[in-house]
Amino acid sequence: MSTKIEKLLSNRGFDLAKLIDDKTDYTVTNLNHAAKRINQAVCEGRHIHVVADYDCDGVMSGSILYLILRQLGADFTIRFPKRMSEGYGISEKILKDIPDKSLVITIDNGIAAVDTIALANSRGMDVIILDHHQMREDGVIPNAMCTVNPHVFKKDNEFEHYCGAGLGYKLAVEMNMPKEIIDKITILAAIATIQDVVPLIDDNRVIVKKGLKLLNDASVEFDGLYRLCDVLKLRPSNDISGIQEEDIAFQIGPCINAMGRMLDDGARDAFEYLMHYDVHGSVGIDQIIECNKARKDETVKQQNILEIEATKYKTKKTTCMVLYAPELKEGLIGINAAKVCEKYNMPAIVFTDSDEESEVELLKGSARSVEGIDMKAALDSISELIYKYGGHAGAAGLSIEKDKLQDFSDAINKTIPKVTANTNTWKYDFEITESELPLVLAEIRKYAPYGEGFPAPVVRVNNYHLIKNYGKYYREIGDKGISLNGANSEAISFNMKEKFRTLGNPLTLNIVGTVGYSSFSKKPQVMINDMQGIIKKQEPGFLL
Repeated sequence: MSTKIEKLLSNRGFDLAKLIDDKTDYTVTNLNHAAKRINQAVCEGRHIHVVADYDCDGVMSGSILYLILRQLGADFTIRFPKRMSEGYGISEKILKDIPDKSLVITIDNGIAAVDTIALANSRGMDVIILDHHQMREDGVIPNAMCTVNPHVFKKDNEFEHYCGAGLGYKLAVEMNMPKEIIDKITILAAIATIQDVVPLIDDNRVIVKKGLKLLNDASVEFDGLYRLCDVLKLRPSNDISGIQEEDIAFQIGPCINAMGRMLDDGARDAFEYLMHYDVHGSVGIDQIIECNKARKDETVKQQNILEIEATKYKTKKTTCMVLYAPELKEGLIGINAAKVCEKYNMPAIVFTDSDEESEVELLKGSARSVEGIDMKAALDSISELIYKYGGHAGAAGLSIEKDKLQDFSDAINKTIPKVTANTNTWKYDFEITESELPLVLAEIRKYAPYGEGFPAPVVRVNNYHLIKNYGKYYREIGDKGISLNGANSEAISFNMKEKFRTLGNPLTLNIVGTVGYSSFSKKPQVMINDMQGIIKKQEPGFLL
């Protein structure tokens, strides 16, 4: 008999056998050509210069090419753009540091760098592009020696949703790297695939499943990453208590991302601390942790600033929140745009002053969208007002001339339709009781990992009854969070404390959320989406 989980996944159109063991041979167009060109350059003793990106995917991508080229014995340089002083991707500034006639490999960037790669060609450089981003609006792609981008070149039955590190992993397999190198690369690609929020389907699931298993086996020599896990209190284990995709999405990935967001050359530092732990030791990992703490603090400050701006900006006619605050930190505007988007349930674009050198005064912006609104298409329709931009349906980065901010704001609000407010958060896939949580959790994990394109089941837990644990029915988490003590589980939220109090601190609730495992309580855990009080009568001393 099918379980509730199996019925749900089958109804969503997934092949259960394939979810557990996918034997598909996924290929990528032009990857064999790229591998041959790299091997040829190594044999010729030619210098190879890699240009990655400054986010988590970029750091993992650069690390993968480092492992490949080191194994080949190449003469090479790994280069991460400096976020504030150089900006995204390969640029003329970066080209100045590359010797003439080098082989240049861009990974996680390059598909839109038409002019820069033309300049590289003029200096006798050959360029290989390994990128997963969309091409320019006009359809023009760079004149590279070899371009690997599944969105641009895709044959039948190929998979197109890799992140940059995913393409790096496929390159390593194509080049027949030794198992010990492939294992380490698989872990790096899994981290990037989760953190870059690409669809967790087909080959991406294969990569992540393999990477998580290797990470939890703890058999791969990766001292820097394991030290980071240790500080984050993540313990490798191949049972349900091990490191899971949500641990990467909410802990490991953000720590790596924070380095590139907060520091100009932070991506380079993150690469060094993770890949050369023997040189930097725990001091480097401690800096990654501290940088992430600073990122969290700064994000809260910027959210307070943006809330003031949002109050001024929002009207009944607003369809896209376009906010500008010169004091914002450029590396954090993406996080803050996502928070504004979530709070107001509408697309959001956050601008701050740009450090980019230009003949005109520029604003740097980051855009986030909601389901059903294609942000890239919206920007395409008003491209004449944009200095430069790139992205996809859910998110984009852009720069505009400062004196065009009002025109841009007016235009984007005319382009994007009104989003219907969703006041009903009580959407779930099936109902259970708290006593069923351990069995349901085991079944859910059977078909893991979950993420973009393969969402975790949402359950309604009926009559969730609170019990005392160390004399308390719940514990507070920060200013807004709460953790409720069930008989054999816990229910947790980082923003529901006020609602819980408004409901009268009930002893019994109905809860809607996703099911996971708590490394803190060592019990099944419900991540609360919403709650409904049932029994409000309280015992003496219940209010904390």
